[in-house]
Amino acid sequence: QRMVIAMALANHPKLIIADEPTSSLDKVTADKIIHRLVSLCRKQNTGLILISHDLHLIEAINDRIILIIEGEKKADVSIDQYKAGKFNDALKTYIKVLQDKTNR
Repeated sequence: QRMVIAMALANHPKLIIADEPTSSLDKVTADKIIHRLVSLCRKQNTGLILISHDLHLIEAINDRIILIIEGEKKADVSIDQYKAGKFNDALKTYIKVLQDKTNR
């Protein structure tokens, strides 16, 4: 995964879509990779769409949260709205499911 991320950034793309880019890595390594990816994207002025189920990661690096279920956008909120709890029932339900899975 690290090699794929490095290869993606080498061509200075305008946008990177990263679907669970660190799912098979341990937490410490994943955090380092994600923060490096974000840093490089900012430095190269590259957009980043991060697809993840990791709420801590989402809170730490995203500007917006968009919830898509079965191809349909169910929620679209800024990270500030998210942190203030100002979002719809679809996102509330989804977050609860993720938290329940995490706490098992």
